[in-house]
Amino acid sequence: MESMDNIQALEILEQLKWKISLVDGLLIETRGRFGENGFDNYICSCMEMVNNYYQNTKDKRELLELINAYINQYKDEISWKYYDYEMKFLNTIKSNIEHL
Repeated sequence: MESMDNIQALEILEQLKWKISLVDGLLIETRGRFGENGFDNYICSCMEMVNNYYQNTKDKRELLELINAYINQYKDEISWKYYDYEMKFLNTIKSNIEHL
């Protein structure tokens, strides 16, 4: 099987970035219920993208940079109502990437 080209890899990263950026909106719209009930499936969906990217590029550096940028964005927002859910989501994804 031929590995993906740079454009496909960038598309996966952009899709993953978009999915991650939706989490806070989903938490707000559902008043936190998404964090209680929807995270597992959403994390699995994100990890499918991560695995696809990693299997085809053998590079997790870009993935970690992406997730770390979001962690840094939210790390000082401890007063945000859904901070715990957001950080749980981000740290779960990061941990899974590190174990690839």
